[in-house]
Amino acid sequence: TDYITGQIKKILGSQDKPFVPLAYSGSGQPLLHALDRIAGTTDDRIETAILVGAPTYDTHFENISSSLKRIVNIYGTEDKGVNEYLMAVPQGLSAIPNLPIKNGFFYSPTVAKEFTSSFGLQTINIELVGVEHDMYFVDPYNVKSDPDKANLVARANDFVATATALALTPDLLED
Repeated sequence: TDYITGQIKKILGSQDKPFVPLAYSGSGQPLLHALDRIAGTTDDRIETAILVGAPTYDTHFENISSSLKRIVNIYGTEDKGVNEYLMAVPQGLSAIPNLPIKNGFFYSPTVAKEFTSSFGLQTINIELVGVEHDMYFVDPYNVKSDPDKANLVARANDFVATATALALTPDLLED
């Protein structure tokens, strides 16, 4: 979270354009915590954040920047993070902060369907049918042995890129 907070401040300090942070997989929760942490210290250039296949434990943020108006939540129907599942605790780790461990297992975070804040926050959920967790940012040529998967990967890649570009023009995103 500290690193992400620093990077956001660096980006905002080096340009005067709107900025749309995007987080994939396990970086979703740290991004949301970074945005919550810097609330009141940034201007209004971050109106939208994008989460891609990003399971989270926390869905309410008390201080998240009042300029953040929406979270675009993109996830695949076959993404392992959509449904809760048991995860083995890594060897040598006896506790994970804020997570109950039972018999050596803890429940994974899941892709949330709604995020809230004290300032009001819109969640736009976009479900990509058939897309797995490792298909959002893969070179389609790496899966060319399976033409159907390569096509799905290419379409998921294009969709995430288009959604990110549209997020810079929120009126188009909401259409």
